[in-house]
Order: sequence, then structure tokens, then C-alpha cells
Amino acid sequence: MDLEKRIDLYRTEYLFQIDMKEKIYTRMAIFSVFITGCITANFTMLDSLLKLPQTQLAIVVGFWIWSLWILICIIMNIYAISGSKYDKLVNSNGEMEQHRVALKRHFINNTVTPSNDPSYTQEIEEYVNKQFKLYLVELYAECSSAYFLNNVDRQTKLTKIAGYSYLILVFTLIVSMFFIFQKLEGKFDEPKPKHSTTTTTTTHKSNQG
Repeated sequence: MDLEKRIDLYRTEYLFQIDMKEKIYTRMAIFSVFITGCITANFTMLDSLLKLPQTQLAIVVGFWIWSLWILICIIMNIYAISGSKYDKLVNSNGEMEQHRVALKRHFINNTVTPSNDPSYTQEIEEYVNKQFKLYLVELYAECSSAYFLNNVDRQTKLTKIAGYSYLILVFTLIVSMFFIFQKLEGKFDEPKPKHSTTTTTTTHKSNQG
């Protein structure tokens, strides 16, 4: 495979890994919103659930403790995805141009071809172009490899976050069932309104008449 194709291949892979990183961050943000919704739901039900009988309340508190532990694991994985990995970026255009100039200077200082030779300029360009392409191949290969390894690690942690998020959802649904049953039980246990005595009084007066 010639250098041009290798440069295109590694550049494409580099850009793909950058895009993959953005997708991972987007999915992580979605799970964060999802988890926030579950936490909000639990806080909304808190006052009512604290009025549950002791046995039921103990079960609910158990689910809350498990959810808290899971939430800590999620936060740790989010932190690991966000800040613990260093992605190697390609050099800026200015740095690349400086490297190209350095290659040219290196050739001029070490060539045995006299400067008045007709092929002198052509040799410089051929040397600089070849070495610069090798430089780009090495640069894109190194940076894309760093991104790839980091993205594999990020994806692994994102998978854990997804699993933990579904657990929190299940626990929230179970806790919400206690909340719903409590509301239904309270509704059925409400004292029925007393019937008006007007009818009875009217009937009694009629009989007296």
C-alpha cells in the first residue's frame, strides 16, 4: 500500500474515532438525564413512602440503599469516561509546517548534491515529500490508536452505566408500586360520608301527622 493510501486510511480511522468519542459522550448524557429522572421520582414519593408500615418501609429503604450504591458506581464510571483518559491529537498545521521546514533544512545540511546541480531542487522536494508523508502516517496511526484504546475503555464503562441505569429504573418501579398501593389503600380506607338525616326527619314527621 502506497503512502497516500495509508495516510487516507489512518486519517479516516482517526476521524472515525473522534466521532465515536462524541457518540459515547452523547449516550452518557442521555443516561444521565434518565438517572436524574429516577432520582427525582424517588424524592417525589419520599414523604408518602415514609408513612408506610415498618416492614414495607424497611423494604423500600433497602432498595434506596442499593440505588445509592449503584449511583456511586455510575458517578465513578462517568468520571472515568470524562476525565481519566488522554486522547492524543494530531499536530496543528503550524507544527506540521515547521516539521516540513526542518526536513528541508536537514536535507540541505546533509546532501552531497551541489546546490548548482539541476536536480538539486527536485531531490529536495522528493525527500521532503516522502519524509513528510511518513511523518503523517506515523502521526495519524499513533493518534488513532490512542483514541481507539480510550474509546474501547469508554465503551466498556458506558455499558456498565447502562446496566446500572436499568437497575435503578427497576428499583424505582418497585418502590413506586409501594407508593401506588399506599395511595389506593388510603383511598379505600377513607371514611364514607354520613347520610343526611333530612329524609329520616321528614319521614318521622309525616308519620306523626
